[in-house]
Amino acid sequence: MKRVRRIASALAAVIAVAGFCLSPSCGGGDDTVPGGRTATFGPFPGAPPPPPLSVTMQPGPTSGDTFTIRIAVKEVSDFFGAAFHITYDYRSGAFVSMDSSGSFLQGAGIQPGSFLAVVASPGDLAVVATRFQNAGGTVPGVYGDGDLLVLTFRATADTSGNSFNFIAPREVEVCTSTTGCTALAVTWSGGLLTAN
Repeated sequence: MKRVRRIASALAAVIAVAGFCLSPSCGGGDDTVPGGRTATFGPFPGAPPPPPLSVTMQPGPTSGDTFTIRIAVKEVSDFFGAAFHITYDYRSGAFVSMDSSGSFLQGAGIQPGSFLAVVASPGDLAVVATRFQNAGGTVPGVYGDGDLLVLTFRATADTSGNSFNFIAPREVEVCTSTTGCTALAVTWSGGLLTAN
């Protein structure tokens, strides 16, 4: 439980520094984008399929210059929460929004603040997705295999390759009734935006 609180506390500090900046313009992006650009996002060329115990960026629906990134978790038992940063070149990409409505994490222990995405600085998106433990310690982890959340971005300039990467601090937390909550080592893998 202390680690889960630490995940939320760490992001709270980032939010305070970022001044609760949730709009694309705060991240250095341009809210007015010329029409006609087509964005494509996918795994890095040659990347293997996601292995068990992994958190990866997978392509979601696109529409013109707008694209989505599915933060996908594969085969993590007792998943309770995650906190991470995603870096990207803000000169050709801008964060727009986050959607947690289809998250496998929904259910017990979800509170306001369970899902947050904040532009910490241009090209650095801080994200948290976590359950919160109750006083009795009875909120369980879940089997994490699917979408944790979906992030929407906009391509703001042509690019032949804007790398989106998970960087530290990053952590996945698992919780069981017998061992409590601990950090779990997982494989992290980002992706590549192209736009023209």
